[in-house]
Amino acid sequence: MSIEEACAIVSAAFGFTGFVLGLVAILQTRHANKLSETANRLNEEAGHIAETANVLASQSNQIGRSANQIGEAALRISKDKMIYRWGAQFDTDTLTVCLANECPYKACDVDFFLIRNEHEFVGRSGPKTLAGLEKLPLQSQLFRDYLDESAAEMRMAEEEGMYVDDEARPEFLVDVYVTWTSELGTKQTICFQERFRDGDSIPDIQTIIGR
Repeated sequence: MSIEEACAIVSAAFGFTGFVLGLVAILQTRHANKLSETANRLNEEAGHIAETANVLASQSNQIGRSANQIGEAALRISKDKMIYRWGAQFDTDTLTVCLANECPYKACDVDFFLIRNEHEFVGRSGPKTLAGLEKLPLQSQLFRDYLDESAAEMRMAEEEGMYVDDEARPEFLVDVYVTWTSELGTKQTICFQERFRDGDSIPDIQTIIGR
């Protein structure tokens, strides 16, 4: 073998080695890039997980605060032994229905409204703070309409030969809905029915209306 041939073989060997090394380097680079992409993706997912964890932690804290508030409210209600009594009166001359706080305790944020025939809204009064035995008025021309309607029904019944008591008076029935806050801060509500008749009166109505 001549020197030229030997040199050619050596050059070829080195060239092949360089090719192999280059190929290995390319493969290693691709592998490194994939690892880098995977690492970046994992970091991004870790960031999302951390954000989710923060949101869940915030929600958990909010739930905890709400639970504490509910617990405090339940404790306050359990300690609230005040019994409130409510009534309603009607004054024909002024066409006024008065909600009456019939107990000695102060009631805050008192709000009441009247419903007729289960769905017909009549009127609303409040919110207002009522001292013990104080009254909250609600005036409406509708009360006169209801009395006139009742009187017409009574006349019609008499004309049809039905018995009508001589002492019977035109009347109307309403549902009274009341909400209030007790002296200890407990929200309360009650509903009851009242029947009012033509001629009913409230002795101190002018004082009540003038407040």
